[in-house]
Order: sequence, then C-alpha cells, then structure tokens
Amino acid sequence: MFLSLVVILQALGVLNAEVLRSGIVNGTKAGTRPFPHQISLRHQGAHVCGGSIVSPMAALTAIHCFGDKNPRNYVVVVGIKTLKERGVVHNVAKIILSNEITDVFKFDLAIVKVVKPFVFNKLEAPIALDREGTAEATCITSGWGFTRANGQLSQDLLFLEVNTITNRECQLRQPRRSQIIYNSHICTSTPQGKGVCQGDSGGPLVCNDTLAGITSFGWPCALGFPDTFVRVSTFIQYIDFYLDQD
Repeated sequence: MFLSLVVILQALGVLNAEVLRSGIVNGTKAGTRPFPHQISLRHQGAHVCGGSIVSPMAALTAIHCFGDKNPRNYVVVVGIKTLKERGVVHNVAKIILSNEITDVFKFDLAIVKVVKPFVFNKLEAPIALDREGTAEATCITSGWGFTRANGQLSQDLLFLEVNTITNRECQLRQPRRSQIIYNSHICTSTPQGKGVCQGDSGGPLVCNDTLAGITSFGWPCALGFPDTFVRVSTFIQYIDFYLDQD
C-alpha cells in the first residue's frame, strides 16, 4: 500500500518518493510510560500508521495513510504497547478527507471516525489539541515505525524526545530547496541517527501535554535533517467542525 501510494502521488506531481517516509529510529521503549492516546491504524490487518484519539468517536492521523479509501478495510487498535498484543479493536465507520486538498504536503491530516466509541480508561484516552500553536519546545513523538530506513516495524511502541525549530530554520535545512515548508507545518530537529521513519506517519507530536503535530514526512531516515509534522493548531476549526458531529 505504501509503495503504491508513492507511485500515485508521484504521478500527480505531488510528492518526491524520498520524502514520504515517516517511524522512530533509536527511540526508547514506552514500557510503563502511558500513551493512552496512541493508536495503531491497520489496513487489512497490517499496521500502516499511527494516530491519536481526540474524542469519543474520532482519531487524527495523516491523509497519506489512505491509499485505499474504503473504511471497511481499516481498524483502529488501542490500549497496546506492542503490535503483538490484541488490544481493543475498533472498526472504522468513516474516513474524513477534505475535498479541498490540492497539496498533501500542506494538509496531511485525516479524521477517522469509529463505529463504537472509545471507552476511556488508563489504556484508552483522548489527548487535548494544541489550540494556540506551539512555539519552540521539547516534545515527544511515538510509534511503531521502522528502526532504520527500509528496515522493519518495531514490535514495541517507541518514543523519542525532540526539539521543535522555527519554520525558517526548517526550510533552510531542507536537503532540497524545492521542498517548501508551509505555515501548516511544525518541524523538529534531532541529531543524525535519531528521528522518524516509515510506519509512524499519522502519529503524535505531543508538546506541553497537547497534540501539537501529526507525523507527516522526513528524509529517510534519521539523516540529521528536520522531521516535519502537520501543525494541529492551523486546522483547529476544521477539526472542531467534524468532532462536533460525534
């Protein structure tokens, strides 16, 4: 699914294949640390992306996770620290993708509605949305993504502490000047050997205990270039509109 999506987007002139590769390289096992908002989005049984519970009926993830638009082919699994755990499985009722999207880079955000509500407890709970716009901060990103480029998914939920940087610095540090960083992005800086990789797309960037970003893209993998996330505060009215329909 991932490779077919890259081919489609390349044909549309939207993406470079090198960019659409977002997991945690040299992360730390979650262990007993709570991540009750973290979801595993699965397509026909296989983990494809991360995401975050944000309401009783909805989770946020990335648009580019959905090469297949049929919600019946997806489930959301919550309450797990390893991919081998059964967890709680939620069938997907609807995938909300904006009809106004012309550039996936600017708007790499999708809302997943589940059939039955999440049951909030210590293993399954929502995270508050960043409504103000995070300035420079130390944040946490997490997921089950590849632990190295073209490697394999981590069976354990991993997390990594990262520092946000200004969009101007992020733009200047892009390996290709043609790659534009928009106001709808929030970037993080990590040393070479750490960062996001395939399989963590859609996952959370948590700053000050709020969901500030959604993992979108990075240069594969952990090469010392900034990782880029959707800035949640930019789309807060859009998100609220659909969450109010729960």
